[in-house]
Formats: sequence, C-alpha cells, structure tokens
Amino acid sequence: MAVMNRMRENTKTILLILVFAFILTIIFSWGMGGLKRNQPRGIIASVNNVEISYEQFNERYRAAIQSQRDRTGSEPEGYQLRQIENQVFETLVQQILLEQEVKKLKLHATDQEILDEIKNNPPEFLKSNAAFKDSSGAFDMNKYRQALDNPAADWRPIENAIRSQIPRLKLFNLLRASVVVRSEERRVGK
Repeated sequence: MAVMNRMRENTKTILLILVFAFILTIIFSWGMGGLKRNQPRGIIASVNNVEISYEQFNERYRAAIQSQRDRTGSEPEGYQLRQIENQVFETLVQQILLEQEVKKLKLHATDQEILDEIKNNPPEFLKSNAAFKDSSGAFDMNKYRQALDNPAADWRPIENAIRSQIPRLKLFNLLRASVVVRSEERRVGK
C-alpha cells in the first residue's frame, strides 16, 4: 500500500515528466527533420547496373501529372495517379534498355542523317508550334524552312534531340526487319 500511496502523491510529477518527454520527442523528431526520413531518397531501381534515382523518377512523374492536367483540365487522382506512376517507371526502364542496346550495336546518327531529318521530317512538337502554322492552322513547311535558314536561330536542342532519336529508330527498324512470320502463323491470324 505504501507504494500505491507514493505513486498517487507523485502522479503530477510523473505526468509532467511524461508530457515534457512527449513534447521533446515531437520537437526533435518532427521539427528537426524526423518526417523527412519517411520521404523516399536515393535509388529506387537498378536496371542492368544503371540506377534510377528518386529525383529522376519524381521529376518525370511531376511532368507527367502536369501533362495530364493540361490535356484533361482536371486533377488526376487515385487510379490515374497509379497509372501515371507505372507509365513513368516503365518508360525510364525502357529508355535504359534501349540506350544499352543502341550502344551494344554501336548505332549512331551521322551529321547528314540529322540534317536530312531536320529538313524533311520536323519533330511533332515543332509541327504543332503556332509559328509554323498557316492561317488555317495546318503546318506550313515553307515557314519551317524559312526558320531553318535564319542564321540567328539556335537549332542545337533540336539537333541533340534528333541525334538521340535516330539510333533508336535504327534499332526499331532492325527489329522490324528481323521479325519473320511463317506462313502457318499468317493463316492463324486471318
């Protein structure tokens, strides 16, 4: 009974110590970065020894969400967010695998191929640019070629994009050319 009486007498002191310890825990844990530890950091995946960082994934994920907002005019949620997350991750993995295969096969773009592609097959984002459209809203190849002839224009970003795109196109063409469909398989598809 003496123990119980002592506990009753010291209840206020014990409660004050517990409350003080709780407050200190909150301050040190949450206030000094405790919540930040729960945020993903570092490497989220490795594909054939090429690492995908959280920052790299998150940057593309946020861009994909913004693109979805721009397309639909509404905020993606629930299933759509998971779908975007999966698409972004799959795209990152595919890009790594494609780049590795391009290097393995030593595919590259020549300066002439880049020049031909820029002159004759402008990228889609340039075709949709208002500066290269006529009064009806259709892409105007003459306006595009005039812009190409402008010595003040900087085409290096487009050139770099095409330089990385051509080897992938060569890889796809190699894959397409190597696919053989036997006559029995053609009849099954009909």
